[in-house]
Amino acid sequence: MGFFNQISEIISNLFGFVQPVYLIVYLVVVGAVIALAVTKKISYNLASTVAVLPLGVYLLVFMVMGVKVPIDQQTEIDNVEKKIIAKLTLIRDIQEELAKQKGMYADKPEELINFFKNGKIPIVEKKEKDLGNDSVIVKIDTLQIISTKERILNRLKEDKANAKTQIQISHIERMIKFANDIENIAVIPSNGGKQLKFEWFADTIRKGGVLVPVFEIKDAAPINPKRGGEFDPAKRVPIKDKIKALKQKKETLTNNMLYVKNERKKILDDDAKAIRKRMRALEEADKKASAEYQELVEKFKKYQTRLAPWDDKMTDYQTILKDVEDKLTILKEKPLKVGSKDEPSTAGNWQ
Repeated sequence: MGFFNQISEIISNLFGFVQPVYLIVYLVVVGAVIALAVTKKISYNLASTVAVLPLGVYLLVFMVMGVKVPIDQQTEIDNVEKKIIAKLTLIRDIQEELAKQKGMYADKPEELINFFKNGKIPIVEKKEKDLGNDSVIVKIDTLQIISTKERILNRLKEDKANAKTQIQISHIERMIKFANDIENIAVIPSNGGKQLKFEWFADTIRKGGVLVPVFEIKDAAPINPKRGGEFDPAKRVPIKDKIKALKQKKETLTNNMLYVKNERKKILDDDAKAIRKRMRALEEADKKASAEYQELVEKFKKYQTRLAPWDDKMTDYQTILKDVEDKLTILKEKPLKVGSKDEPSTAGNWQ
């Protein structure tokens, strides 16, 4: 059965994207030219050419597409992730300004948007005067008060003027574009047109006995398969939904494995346990070649026959469980994010 499944998969990969009508037309044409060749109305050479040429063209296109499609997909993934990083960077910059003014981060997008549009930031000048004897007078003057939007955009324009590479310039230009569309700051840039939003979190945590503000903004539905996402927009769903489904699958697998363990215990009665215990002792004593060991092996065969199906099930469950746990790890750690729920950090995991 495995062999036939492999053959089916190969055929599906080769012809899966061909419209059935085209395949039917091709087979009809091949049948017709073979019939004409048999009746000697056309030559066998011409019949062979008509039959093989479309297949050759198709295989050439298939090979070209096999190279081109992955490249195009990776280009699209890179473009989308650059936009996501630009948005997350802009969110971080606004969050940092908000924290300076209010001592906390925005716990929802609307609060961040309101601060960007209506917030005010004082531009201050700090002067120090040394009086000697380790005495210093600090004087802070407010030079002007500007809007948050003006502050952020001025800084971005300054960063763009000082940028040394086209990569830096393009990144800043994307940030400026998103700043001018601040109402949609929480929407994840996507190639699918879905209005999916970033996973948004802000709170305070106790660190070293002190309450400190933290925030974390995460790409809730990655496009990148390496980050646990889906390239196909139709299949793209929020991470939390994927994690929920995988946790349910993990729970089911764990219960199945527990059931298998219990069934194995029923087979391994006291006699079987005694045989295995003695076999292990002989193995540790390097006496596997002894007559006693060989006799024990023969006695244990009847148990092995009954255990085999359950051992196979256990192996299958363990393989699937590892795959589920790997996917859970990726979904928890790999999606693009800025900030951290556990640390007072504003770094992004792309840095």
